Amino acid sequence: MSDICIELVVYKVRNAQEVLAARREVIPIIEQFDGFKSWTALQSMTDENVFSDYGVWENRDKAKAAAKQFETDKRFSDFAKTIEKIISFQHYKITDQK
Repeated sequence: MSDICIELVVYKVRNAQEVLAARREVIPIIEQFDGFKSWTALQSMTDENVFSDYGVWENRDKAKAAAKQFETDKRFSDFAKTIEKIISFQHYKITDQK
């Protein structure tokens, strides 16, 4: 398999509408990060305040660098403030795919 890295972040927010608006502001920034391939936003069908971001990166090192930049770049502060807690943050490799 390739070096492609899947980043899956599951988090709970205080207000679903606020996170939707804040996310629209950060996506164009993330798309410019080195190694970015794609991103899919998911919202729980059972709890509207639970979201998941499914990102695809060229490799794990670039995914980790982007995560570090997210933590330190002030352009993400409004989005980060909407997050109540991170439920899961993991990097995955593809083992099977159809």
